[in-house]
This record gives sequence, structure tokens and C-alpha cells, in this order.
Amino acid sequence: MFLNSEDGSEDYSWFLNAPGFTTFRVNVKKYKVQDLVDIIDKQFIEETEAQNKHPPKIFIHKIINDCIVVSRWKHDCRENLCEYDVIVDVACANAVLRGADIFAPGILSISTNAKVGDKVNVFADLERNCRRGFNKKFTGKSLLIGTGTVKVSRNELFKNNATVRGVGVEVDWNLSGIPKIKLPEDSGLLQNFPSIVCGHMFKNITGNVLDMCAAPGNKATHIATILGNKGEVIALDKTADRVSKIGKLSERFGLTNLKYYLYDATKCIMEDMSESNANHLGPPFMKESFPAVLLDPPCSALGQRPSLMNNISSSQLKSYVFLQRQLLRSAIKALSKGGLLVYSTCTITLEENEEMVSWALKQFPELSLKRVEPSIGYPGLQESSLTKNEREMVSRFGLPRGSTVDEDTIGFFIACFNKNV
Repeated sequence: MFLNSEDGSEDYSWFLNAPGFTTFRVNVKKYKVQDLVDIIDKQFIEETEAQNKHPPKIFIHKIINDCIVVSRWKHDCRENLCEYDVIVDVACANAVLRGADIFAPGILSISTNAKVGDKVNVFADLERNCRRGFNKKFTGKSLLIGTGTVKVSRNELFKNNATVRGVGVEVDWNLSGIPKIKLPEDSGLLQNFPSIVCGHMFKNITGNVLDMCAAPGNKATHIATILGNKGEVIALDKTADRVSKIGKLSERFGLTNLKYYLYDATKCIMEDMSESNANHLGPPFMKESFPAVLLDPPCSALGQRPSLMNNISSSQLKSYVFLQRQLLRSAIKALSKGGLLVYSTCTITLEENEEMVSWALKQFPELSLKRVEPSIGYPGLQESSLTKNEREMVSRFGLPRGSTVDEDTIGFFIACFNKNV
């Protein structure tokens, strides 16, 4: 673990805290960034006047100009405890602490007498001991993360194992102080700041970009917006319901230069040219057919914040490295000579980040490391096998160093490669 307290012991507090800033990536195809800043500002003024709060700061990032940054409420806006309780799973709790409402699938239990419109306390089940539909007072280990208003009745949630979608509890206050942002659905989306930075790696690309593990489509839609009429994004994912999310997001943003396919990216390049698929636009593709490739592979996601609980095992961690190497091999085959390969993760482990870069440089002599531009973030870790110059060319986010949006973010890693001619 790279996080250490002042006395040298391991310190996990960074993982438990939400970032100090929320970032919203604007769909500049349809909206002007400043217009959305003005809408958010008006919302906060009204909320401040109604509840006597001190409003968050709102600004456009000085380098990433399609990114709106919003700080937390400056003091604890905790309301009085309510008569009724709602218990949610940890994944849902993490989302609430990032400023989300509570969607029905995340609700494990709700007080039997609570009705639609009632105020409730929201507790996170920290040890996964609460059974779905539990109808008594929950006494397991829990954490109060907020308060809210019931939008779906207990009967609707749990009768006959019903599957209810949509908002189950509208959050009024959350422990982290991160505000809710209410904007038109097609205006953009809440996106982690390093993910927004990642999209800007492709601003000088002309031609098609392959996004190998694209679902749910946040980066793919961003790259497609940045490319405009200069090229298309070809997005792959091997899970059907996740591929459908790419399509829905693309439609929501009004994009016409994004194509998406249900396909395993480890097998997306033709090895035998006799099985040529040249007349078909989808995968598998011919070797060296993309001037740019994004590989944001499945990873251990240890950089996601907050993380109230994580039971990942060492064997699971090792399995990610194996898959990432498989995907990198395919990415390098897909990349044309002189092309750009962007590798990114939302985790903090050396093995999935710096050591993966080191492995790629040793295994594939046709690759050279390219400095991440825009140059935001911090150099790679000294504990890695990368040279000092190589560490300075990659970007690591989320180190607990300060209190700006560039520093206080999730743990993320970006490296860029060129394929030599």
C-alpha cells in the first residue's frame, strides 16, 4: 500500500473519503459550457437561500475546457435524524457519497411503516449482513451516510421479488457534502476528472479510434465528440447489456460517429488473413488498421473513492494483470505504425500501472513511451522499475498531496505509447 500516515503505518482514510470535487463533462456538441455553469450556479443560489447553506464553488477547469468543477458544501448540512430508516448496499452507498440519489436496486431494507414522501435516514450495510426485504430494525454494522425522501413504497420494492428501477430515495443530505447537479440529460454526464483528461489525449487524431473495453461509453462518447468529422470511434465490449449502454449514451449525446459492437477485444484482430473480413466494417479487424487505440481494461478499481469496503483477494488482483496483458497484445496489433496507444486504469497497484508499462516496453520493442498530454497529474511511483524519465512521462492521479481538483481525485493512471514506424 502506498498510502502512509505520518508515523509510517498504513493509512486507509484516503479510500474512505470522497474526492473534494465533482466533475461534469459537458456535451459540447449541444451545449455551451458557461451556460451550464450558470444553470448550476442558479440552482445552488436557490438552495443556499432555502436552507441557509454556504454554496459550493463552480468553475470551468483551466486546461480541460469541457469540464465543470464543483466543490463540496463548505460545512456539514446534516439534518435531524428521521423516524424511519433505509439500508443500502455498499456500492449504492459509495454512489450516494459521490452525489447520487438512491436507485431502487440498491435498497436492501426500508422501515415497514415508511410511506412515499416520508423522510428516512440512509445507512450503509458495511458487512453485507442485511438480507434484501429485511423487515425489522437492522442491528448489523452500519454507517449513516445521509437522509432522503422515499419515492417508492416498500410494497413496490419487495413484493414477490419485484424488480423496480428508477429512484427509490431522493437524497436530501449526504455525509460527504458533495452536491447533486441537476442538468438536462443530454447536456453531459458526471465523470471522474482523470477520465475526462483521458479523452483529450485524442484531440490531434485524424481517423478511426478503437476503444477496446468501452462500456458504459463515457470515454467513447467523449472521444467521438472531440473527433467530430475527423474520424469515428469503434467501441467494443463483450457483455451485451453493457454494449446497449454505449448505444443509449451515444444516442443521448446525438453522436453519429460512434459505432459499437458486442465483441471480445482479446480476439478483435485477425491472425489468419484467409479469414479476411475486409468487406465487413465490424470486428475482427485487420492488423494495424487504427491510428489510435484506447485500452481502459478491467482492473482492480482500487482507486475509486469512496470505497467503504473491499474484499478483493490477491488471486483476483493477479488475474487482472493476465487479462490486461492479453488486451495489450491485441491493442498493439490493432495499432498502425506511427499510431497512438493510450492505456488507462482506475486503480493504484504498481502491477497494473507502472509495471504494466515496463512489461510492454520490454515485450514490444516497436513501442516507445510518449509523454501524456495534457500533462496533468503526478509522475509514476519511484518504487516501480521505470526509469526516472519514464516515470515523468506517465500520469498518476489521486495521490493524497493537496486540495485542488488535479490532486484530490480518484486513483487513476494514464500512459501513452507510440508505435514506431
